[in-house]
Amino acid sequence: MNLDLGVTYQPIEKVTLALAAQNIMKQELETNVSFKKSATYLVEPKYTAGVAYDDGMFTLAADIDLNKQHYFKGLDYATQFAHLGVEFNERGWALLRAGYSISMTDYANNMVTAGIGLKPFGAFGIDLAGQYGEDNNYGASLQFVLTI
Repeated sequence: MNLDLGVTYQPIEKVTLALAAQNIMKQELETNVSFKKSATYLVEPKYTAGVAYDDGMFTLAADIDLNKQHYFKGLDYATQFAHLGVEFNERGWALLRAGYSISMTDYANNMVTAGIGLKPFGAFGIDLAGQYGEDNNYGASLQFVLTI
């Protein structure tokens, strides 16, 4: 169990500022012991600040991790990112997205993302997204959407 909190503020029409805190309660989780070795997974708080401009048809957003994220006890490996994204919305039924994640540590690579969302019938839709980075770092997702 953990807790996330966030707050948004709209200083002017179409512009939103945000702060988020994820995993507020720090935890250490032991992995399964195999071959007499185990690891301690860290669940640490992550703080993010962001800003977005949204005019209904076009959204431009940016956010930055305010602290490094560590994953295993005893290892120096940590990540911290700045993200930029844009979305074009065609009347709420077709969305085209693109983004770029900039690694602020030496432990992760920058990533390019892209996606498309289709919701032609209002309640049912589909989202397809992909990401690519150096060193064969890639991923894809397919999500079905049902709005009731």
